[in-house]
Amino acid sequence: MITDETLHYKNQSVFHVIGFVLVIAVNIMAVWLPINGQQTGMVADKYPNLLVPAGFTFSIIWTLIYLALLTFTIYQLWLAFWGKHPQELSRLMTRMRYWWMISCVANACWLFAWHYELVPLSVFIMLLLLISLIAIRHNFSIGNPAAPLREKLFVHFPFSLYLGWISIATVVNITALMVYWGWNGQGVSQVVWAVLMIGLSAGVSAYMILQHHSITYGLVNAWAFYGIIMKRKQTDVISEHLVIQAAIIAIGLIAVAISWKLYRVRRPDV
Repeated sequence: MITDETLHYKNQSVFHVIGFVLVIAVNIMAVWLPINGQQTGMVADKYPNLLVPAGFTFSIIWTLIYLALLTFTIYQLWLAFWGKHPQELSRLMTRMRYWWMISCVANACWLFAWHYELVPLSVFIMLLLLISLIAIRHNFSIGNPAAPLREKLFVHFPFSLYLGWISIATVVNITALMVYWGWNGQGVSQVVWAVLMIGLSAGVSAYMILQHHSITYGLVNAWAFYGIIMKRKQTDVISEHLVIQAAIIAIGLIAVAISWKLYRVRRPDV
């Protein structure tokens, strides 16, 4: 017998699929149409800043993120229609609430705002996306070693990837807004700003690794820093070498944090 609660969760799982399809469809439109006649990277080039990673880093990480989110979508659909785990389904849906749908709508809307160069609006939407992912991380206690294996694979991993990249993307988007507003280094040069933001992001990564067991989050940030290094090497501007050095140090900090976390896992008495 199907209860009202079960029917609600089934409907919720279908809407989750619709949200994922929306995200993929709009991303395809952004590449193939493209939206407003310009690629995402073309808009970014209009508001250059030193925190934008090399282009190949975007395609690789987004492919990985969307494949991981696809596994989440299939997993929750399986729980709703084929899995015989009502308690697991209930825990998933009650903790997810509406945050997944909010993240999907924000992802799609951000592309339209960005392609139409509504940069202030794009920052607001990006912050909404970031908040939704932080809420999901909090609700699921992502990184908790005691979580069931399926939850780690199909919830913790996808959303750690997603949150890690959107955390960096938010900083880049805010910096693009500063350029959009005509920022030309009043008080703080772009190099100094980039170094400060890399340091802040690296610090957050170390915190997420050491306090929330989120190695995936740290690895995604390290990938972004690697992309920044490659981008700055392509331009090869001597005054921007400090940004490269900061990104290298940031990767080193993340590597140390991950190594220490893995060591603590093996030696919990330390």
